Amino acid sequence: MAITDVRRTPITKLQNRWSFRGFAAAFGLFFALGSIWSFASPVSSYPDELAHVIKAAAVVNGQWHGQDSGGQGEEAVVDVPAYLQDYPKPPCFAFTPKVTADCTPEIGTATNDVQLTTSAGNYNPLYYSIVGLPSLVLAGDTAWYAMRLISVALTSLFAAASVSSILSLRRFRTTLAAFAVSCTPMVLYLTGGLNPQSLEIAATTAVFTATLAVMERSRNRENIRPYLVLLTVSAVVLANTRAVSLVWLALAVIAAVLLGGAGNLKMLLADRGVRMAGYICAAGSAVGLLWLLTAQTFQSLTGSGEQISKGQAFLTMLDRTFDYATAYIGMFGWLDTPAPNGVYAFWGFLMVGLAVAAACVRPASRLAGPALLLAAIVLLPPVMQSAVIGDVGYIWQGRYILPLVVPFLLACGYALRDVELSRTPFFARLRALLFWLAAGAQVYAFVYVLRRYTVGLARDANWLPMLQGPLWQPPAGWITWAVAYAAALAVAVVLLLRTLRAQSSGHPQDPEAANKDKESETLPCS
Repeated sequence: MAITDVRRTPITKLQNRWSFRGFAAAFGLFFALGSIWSFASPVSSYPDELAHVIKAAAVVNGQWHGQDSGGQGEEAVVDVPAYLQDYPKPPCFAFTPKVTADCTPEIGTATNDVQLTTSAGNYNPLYYSIVGLPSLVLAGDTAWYAMRLISVALTSLFAAASVSSILSLRRFRTTLAAFAVSCTPMVLYLTGGLNPQSLEIAATTAVFTATLAVMERSRNRENIRPYLVLLTVSAVVLANTRAVSLVWLALAVIAAVLLGGAGNLKMLLADRGVRMAGYICAAGSAVGLLWLLTAQTFQSLTGSGEQISKGQAFLTMLDRTFDYATAYIGMFGWLDTPAPNGVYAFWGFLMVGLAVAAACVRPASRLAGPALLLAAIVLLPPVMQSAVIGDVGYIWQGRYILPLVVPFLLACGYALRDVELSRTPFFARLRALLFWLAAGAQVYAFVYVLRRYTVGLARDANWLPMLQGPLWQPPAGWITWAVAYAAALAVAVVLLLRTLRAQSSGHPQDPEAANKDKESETLPCS
């Protein structure tokens, strides 16, 4: 493999067009995939989703903070529409994968105010003030699905912005491929539910990729303004999303600066627009921190304290690192539906392979960004969990660190950007095959989750009952959503391969690469 330094290569008009078209295509695909998950998943099937729905309905009615005494783990009391009291908490199928979603009771449409409690009462209201809007005019399951769709659209905006930033990079092929790997079944699944974590993941990724785009424009600042705006908006939104989002914000920016060359930061800070963006980001972060402190957001953490030392809790969490890593790929429902083992094996191969390839990049200084994020992924869960072990016990879930896992994989891809990969037909077929297999793994995970809710997960295979007589069906039937999901993923793979081939054709050292790639990617194993 040859290394080519392209940091001084000018950004072309073609890349700017790719960036705009990529945003539109990515938004459409993410919205489609997230919406399919929204309609295919039973109401309240995402962890603590009812608590977030109640919070959203309260915020849009002017209750930014519920009533509580400030005790650890105490739920806040809010006034919300009466139909929300018809939803069981937790749902009847939670924690028991053999129980299907047909046990859910009938939900009314009464909209008179009643008092309910929510564990999200003192969370930052920004996300909820947007997703809760449908509850002002709709009721019952209709309102729930509508709120999910608003959340999907919001998350899709920042996910698409991340793609746009990636496509604006001088050499984006490995970073774009890494982005595809980072969109694990769990990431797409979370996009479909009503939970601020989906926005947190997308906004952290948008901050990271926009910072990379800005850093690449440090010398001539060509077309830098759109990415400054994107960075600023993403940073302010992220800082006001969840309790630990400020940590993700700082790490995403620092890692991207390290990847882009910390020496370029001085040139950027000489730009008045960059400084203004920094001031706005700082102000937005201050607002998020002020809410965190005044609302006492961490007091909402629930659980039973463990009578062990913080040091012992730290070591225990460190020992469980790889146990929690399964949730990076797929731990669905109320932590009761792990992904199939085949999905774990394949996606683990992709993620580890990407990280190992990046570790071979030289000089090693290019790995400072990925190394920082990897250290945070390993060490922050033990640090955060051990700090509250005496108050709430072990409450950590693997999905909580996904806002850093996604940028870490992107950082690995970006570290490989100057590696001249093979342009042989064999490599093109291998690349296409891997992406099509990834789409197949996504569909397998999707149908497996639907099996859990339609007929339940039994010890013996029960795929035939799922076809012949499912006990529960989502609106329009599970087959409709499975086919739609597969079709959307197929479109995504085709567009991904075409985009990767398009940059190959624009590379000045190999004008014939596009024809070779096109012949090789028509059929993965032709």
